[in-house]
Amino acid sequence: MDKAKQKLKDIIKEARLVSLCVDGWSKRGLTASFMGVSACFYHPPGGQVHHALLNLHRMEHPHTGEAIARCIDQTLDEWGIGEDKVLLIVTNNGSNIVKAVRLLGDRSREQSGESADGSQPQPGGAGDNQDELWLQSESEESDMEDEECGELELDLPDYGENNKFQRMPCFTHTLQLTLKDAMKHPNADSLITRARNLVSAVRKSSVANEALIKKCGKTLVRNCSTCWNSTFDMLRRLQEIRAELNQVLEELSMDTLLTSDWTKLEKLVKLLEPFAIHTDQLQNDSQSLSQVVPCLLNLEAHLLTTTAGKQLAQVLLKSLRERFSSILSPDSPQFDATPAAACLMDPSVSLVLQTPDTVPLRRAAQSFVQKLAAAQNNLATASQDDVAQCLICKLRGAGTNRGDGSGM
Repeated sequence: MDKAKQKLKDIIKEARLVSLCVDGWSKRGLTASFMGVSACFYHPPGGQVHHALLNLHRMEHPHTGEAIARCIDQTLDEWGIGEDKVLLIVTNNGSNIVKAVRLLGDRSREQSGESADGSQPQPGGAGDNQDELWLQSESEESDMEDEECGELELDLPDYGENNKFQRMPCFTHTLQLTLKDAMKHPNADSLITRARNLVSAVRKSSVANEALIKKCGKTLVRNCSTCWNSTFDMLRRLQEIRAELNQVLEELSMDTLLTSDWTKLEKLVKLLEPFAIHTDQLQNDSQSLSQVVPCLLNLEAHLLTTTAGKQLAQVLLKSLRERFSSILSPDSPQFDATPAAACLMDPSVSLVLQTPDTVPLRRAAQSFVQKLAAAQNNLATASQDDVAQCLICKLRGAGTNRGDGSGM
């Protein structure tokens, strides 16, 4: 274990920058809570992208921003990761984890004699009085998490800014909040409730479960509110084995869904399937920031053209556009062109920004890249000027010494 840890330390040491991912989880009934800290980075000598779990902390209550910040600090110290090496910290939208990252940034700026807005950091802020929102429970769900997360606000640094401990919201988590907005719609909520009750009734019956497995080799899937895609998986499994399930229920004189419910369920599965696909895609270790805009544009196009559940599709579309306006809408006050620029610079997906509908987004991305290139060019020019000035000074100094020496 020590050898493996040291090997990973050596690999991290050779990485130029590291992005941290922080998330929490609670056991049933909040009997125990944990916080995981992982690192994503590119290893130049090996030419590979790595994603490694650094620490799994046992969290004692209360789960305050200060406590989370201490755990992140402890992880950085243990693995020898300096502040300058941390590019971003990816988290969900819980108020206490937002505060933890803010505290780390404030402390870093205090140590360097500066603040984010040129003034002294003030106490208080998001997360001071709410300390449970970031934790996921295996059986419970907090609606407060939805309430505190409106639009997705990116706080990415401009080129040349102090970028220590900058937070990036988890795109997939925000996508799940979009789905939750739709699931609150009366039509979807009532159907999902009836489907969940049917699944619970079958899973509680050993006779029904055994009969179902004998007929199709599968059983029903129960959804979990904090497990992404689980509601979709539950509905899709019901649709897949509908015929066998109804046969078993009829043999056991158990109730099934109405014919109209089965029709609605089929439409809901078609509506949600692209969201499930892109959720899996975005949370994959091999994906980069360049994939975010294509995924969102694909979902938007799906919702505009689908014939399955048009009313619910409109709810999803409205929520998607509102929550991701900082990525898709250049007119938004919170707009950040970084994801669009990443898409533009990735040859495998850049074509999605070449359509007439994406002209404003493409122009914003192009402008961002041009400014970044200009800043880099200015920095390089300034550096060259400094080197030239230094050489001139050295040559003058050398000439004077030789002159003094020759005159002696």
